[in-house]
Amino acid sequence: MHSTLPINTLNAEPLLPRKDIDVFKSDDWLFKDPDNGVFYHRNMNIAGLNKSWKQSLKHYILHKFGGYKGDKRFISASKVSVKCVVENAANFLRWATLHHPDKYLVDLKEADINEFVRHLFDEKMAYGTVTLKMQMLRDTYKAYRHRHIPDGLMFELDYLGRLPKPNSILQVLCQEYGLDFAEWGSRKSHGSIPVYVAMSLLAYAIRDLRSNKTKFAVGFYGLLRKYNESQYVTANFRFLINDCFDFYTQFKKTKSRDLYKFHFTPPDQPVSKLREYYYACKKSGKNCKAEDFYYEKKLHQSITAVQRSLDANVEKWDVYWDLGNDFISVAEQYLTNEETTKDVLEHVRSTLRYAALTVMLCLTGSRSWSEICNMRNKDVVADADDPKSIFYTTPIKKTNHGIKEVRVTHNLLKEAADNLKLCRLNLDGNIYLFSNDFLGVRAKGNLNDLSRVTSHRMSQALKKYYLCFTEAHPEMGKEHKEIKAHQFRHTWAEFALRMFEGNVVEEIRRHFMHSYGSYMTDHYTFNKLTKEVADDLVKKYLKEVLRRIVDEELQATVNRLFVKDLQGIAVDILSKSVDHQVVTSDRIDDFLNDLADEYVHVKAHEYGYCLSRASLIKHANCFDKETGTPDYDGACYSTCVGCVNFCASKINNEAALIRQSIAHQEFVNNRISILNVGESDPLVKESLKAVKEGKDMLKKWKAA
Repeated sequence: MHSTLPINTLNAEPLLPRKDIDVFKSDDWLFKDPDNGVFYHRNMNIAGLNKSWKQSLKHYILHKFGGYKGDKRFISASKVSVKCVVENAANFLRWATLHHPDKYLVDLKEADINEFVRHLFDEKMAYGTVTLKMQMLRDTYKAYRHRHIPDGLMFELDYLGRLPKPNSILQVLCQEYGLDFAEWGSRKSHGSIPVYVAMSLLAYAIRDLRSNKTKFAVGFYGLLRKYNESQYVTANFRFLINDCFDFYTQFKKTKSRDLYKFHFTPPDQPVSKLREYYYACKKSGKNCKAEDFYYEKKLHQSITAVQRSLDANVEKWDVYWDLGNDFISVAEQYLTNEETTKDVLEHVRSTLRYAALTVMLCLTGSRSWSEICNMRNKDVVADADDPKSIFYTTPIKKTNHGIKEVRVTHNLLKEAADNLKLCRLNLDGNIYLFSNDFLGVRAKGNLNDLSRVTSHRMSQALKKYYLCFTEAHPEMGKEHKEIKAHQFRHTWAEFALRMFEGNVVEEIRRHFMHSYGSYMTDHYTFNKLTKEVADDLVKKYLKEVLRRIVDEELQATVNRLFVKDLQGIAVDILSKSVDHQVVTSDRIDDFLNDLADEYVHVKAHEYGYCLSRASLIKHANCFDKETGTPDYDGACYSTCVGCVNFCASKINNEAALIRQSIAHQEFVNNRISILNVGESDPLVKESLKAVKEGKDMLKKWKAA
């Protein structure tokens, strides 16, 4: 029996403009890769799908990628994205073609979907794979409910998430198949690095970035670039480099700056005497003349012979003299225990490179290797108009529809990138930041065409760098045994949550405060994570802040002289909840878990914390009646300080509150005196209210 769809049938042409219908009916669809602007075709005649289910796939793809665009009616999506969506959806669609050839999604019951899940178990798919193969079903429920597509499930699949939901078809099937439900359902996520471990690792990396070894390496390569322009240097490069270290060793013993004296011809030869005389002239600042040396030493047959010897040797003598003395200047400031060029290379390859990588992962949250490995010298730069603003570009990114994103960051990232750039002979902007031979000292070869370091090699080296860190700080190794680049994405999001807190290391705080309110922190942060992981991080942070409030309230009940660090209307409301319940140490975790469920949002900003309670959403100062939601991104002093969801920390926020109170009071004074308005003026009234609310907050800390 053929099924009949509701009013918005799949074949209802009014849903699509005529031109779109022609394209929709064709199986040859045009796509445009947003990363490079290249158009490509893909045939939508997927093997194993009948006409009805192929239509469902087409509608889903249109919805998933934002519909047709432009006169050519193309879809904006990369080949990888389309392939992923089609392959994951095809598993269900082929099964539906076989078992429900004449039905639509709206006709399917939960029992039908349970049979499909059983099919996935028969195929021995892991939980992560199951969630991917069912993504289309989950998406269509939401899209159909909002009438974005004409066909979709009529019920929600609520048992899929970061972990499978107990008492669901998944648990039933696990029991049938003899699988441990908890073990099967654990995705074994990379997780995040504990914040205190990540901060210590970042501090460790910064020390390596700013160490004397790094400063010497930067200075050393600066000398090599400076003198590499000389033809003599190019021809004798490796000898000259090693001579520098030998020369400095000799200099420390003898204090002689005659680099050429100990390495080549014996000192009694005429050329050696001439070299010694030449260096003596350079040292005293006078010109070395052939006739002066001839008459003084009488070692050559004629003045012409002396001149010929000078002409043959002056270039290399000048190079040795200048390079040697420049090397002394750098070495006396920064040289530690490096004895050869190999020692410098090893420090940069194994230490500096991965200290810089650690800083980038901590402060960018970049998509591990797909972004980091493709970064080039030119991708981290200072703003030409404002050198304090640093931009970095990631070439490959799965979020934001594959569009390249230029983001604002802190100058610590530029410091890390610059150290890498400066430890190479070639500063061309197109060289990979992490290139295989970027430290090369080859006399020949195209340094503009160097390959990038592989992700596997980077991954292994990062683990070795972390091992060095844990050997220096064994207590950190016990807390977090092994590191993976993916973990930094979670940790970076935690840093962004805490950007105004006192328990975040200063380098991180300045980084995120510098870009506060930008696309990076407001949107890009959690776009990098799955919704389940992002929600988990936020909930964990929320519970942490709530625990601080509850702990302080309990201390205040015991000690009347105790002054709470966290103050505000949100704290007062929560304190009443604590007062009405007996909260003991053995049930505080249960109390906090229940309490956290009552809150829907937490955000740290310059003036304090926004703790949005579900029952008080409509009472928030930033609540927008038109949208029916609060404008959490519009945090500002006058809006937040008197809000029911607001609290502030004396340690973290007192200075900002004082500064804003003074600023509002100055605004009032100036407006009244200049415009001759009274306190009834709307702007004056608003600022006076903000001043009063700010002072009320500050009074609560005065006893401290």
